[in-house]
Amino acid sequence: MYSPPPDLPEAAAVRHAAARLRPRSVGGPPDARPALDDDRAAPELREAVCAYVRALRDRGALAEHALVAVRTLVQEGLGAPAHDSRRMPHESDALVARAVSWCVEEYYRRE
Repeated sequence: MYSPPPDLPEAAAVRHAAARLRPRSVGGPPDARPALDDDRAAPELREAVCAYVRALRDRGALAEHALVAVRTLVQEGLGAPAHDSRRMPHESDALVARAVSWCVEEYYRRE
């Protein structure tokens, strides 16, 4: 199984940005519950995901590895165990799906 470099500051930024969007059902603050299926709800997370994906791509990570790493970090930030996505609250699914989509877009972006 792929394990991303643990020392990338971009990884911590992804986890932190996701944690700020943590739904109330997993301990987030009452006002931290935007419409998680709306790109405008998570600009900080999108920026962090894209920076992290660029860092991984620049280090030679495959797209599949970047995708797994992003999904894991977002799940951890949202308070769901990365190894057991069945325990993630349903309302967080949309945010994880968005992050995965941003990951793929950024990985294949032509500069």
